[in-house]
Amino acid sequence: MLGLLFWLLPTLSLGAFALYFLSRNLGLLCSWGILVGSAITIYSVNFKSCLAGQCTTTNPIKIALGVLVLPHIWILSIASIALYFASVLQNKSAVGKV
Repeated sequence: MLGLLFWLLPTLSLGAFALYFLSRNLGLLCSWGILVGSAITIYSVNFKSCLAGQCTTTNPIKIALGVLVLPHIWILSIASIALYFASVLQNKSAVGKV
């Protein structure tokens, strides 16, 4: 199941990006949900493999910090933050027009 989520969540980010143009709030919610879900999934996979003895550390904090070095998470983070700031700028320009 974790393997499926590992590949499915990043793939759903394309749908979240398209959904952003239909509903900004729902698109942002999906984008952040995918980011958090991916981080949790990667942490779970790493932790599970470490418990099986396939890594050098068993410290859960070091394993959690290891998730942050993956390009996969950085790409999802940049996309989520960019969509958030685009939404904020759009809201500010809409308020200025009123």
